[in-house]
Amino acid sequence: MSQQFTSGCYRNIHLINQFRSFKWGVANSGFVLFFVLLFFLVTSAHINI
Repeated sequence: MSQQFTSGCYRNIHLINQFRSFKWGVANSGFVLFFVLLFFLVTSAHINI
């Protein structure tokens, strides 16, 4: 019982840490996605021309 409780608390702490890193990950991947989309738009524009 106590082991299950401690694992539950650990899971909550892990989820909070995951959420914090998730926010940073979303911000970073947002920048990466933006540059990738920009790159694809530029290359496709060059291909079309």
